[in-house]
Amino acid sequence: MDSAAREVQTEIREASAMAINSGNTYRIDFSNGDKTYQLQVRQNDTWVNVRGPETLPSSVVFSSDSPPSFGGDAYLECYARGACESGTLVLKNSLGRIKTILVDGETANVRVG
Repeated sequence: MDSAAREVQTEIREASAMAINSGNTYRIDFSNGDKTYQLQVRQNDTWVNVRGPETLPSSVVFSSDSPPSFGGDAYLECYARGACESGTLVLKNSLGRIKTILVDGETANVRVG
């Protein structure tokens, strides 16, 4: 569970750094079910996958009680100016244990609680 939370946290930080370094908008799309997420870059009006989807460990899912939500969408965008959308991700394991990942959009601070 801790490892899965750190991997998602790292992916968010990487999207933010890539956006700043490239001047493009990046996002992590969480809309493909409760186990996968996809790093994408905006090219003109299209979102392009940067690499294959990442999958949470078998016993961990994004909680259906509190689905990923960033401005009402199931994806988190990071912008060239260094900010990201604010929001929360909740991971849940098969034993009901949860981990919350909080994203402060203005500072692009990603915290696991």
